[in-house]
Amino acid sequence: MGKILGVDFGEVRTGLAITDQLHIIASPYKTLKPKNLDQLIYELKNIIELEKVEKIVVGLPIGTSGKDTKRTKITRKFIKKLTSSIDQSVETMDERYSSNEAKRILIKQGIRTGHSKERVDQTAAAIILRRYLDDQTNNYK
Repeated sequence: MGKILGVDFGEVRTGLAITDQLHIIASPYKTLKPKNLDQLIYELKNIIELEKVEKIVVGLPIGTSGKDTKRTKITRKFIKKLTSSIDQSVETMDERYSSNEAKRILIKQGIRTGHSKERVDQTAAAIILRRYLDDQTNNYK
């Protein structure tokens, strides 16, 4: 069984999280700061191969009203390009409030979020991935 990669896509920074092989733990992995979308896809492909990733879960920034926003459309373009560039399946997960939750978690750990934006992005990706794993578990019950 391969790992699942969680992605908190951003135009400047993209946070990543990864599961263990049993899909029990979602851990912050790293933050990428590519120059463009092609470089981001290239770096993701390398990580997918290195970590033996079988599935990617991308956080979808849906508006608080439940409707698509400008950011949602940008993220959907990224997902479309990623999907056409890899063999693994790509799924989405609602990412609403994941960055705020990540900041709260890091502050509780004594980490200053203003100086650790990369940690916020990785933690947000882990939250998105954890939500996905929880959703999968609940659907099997």
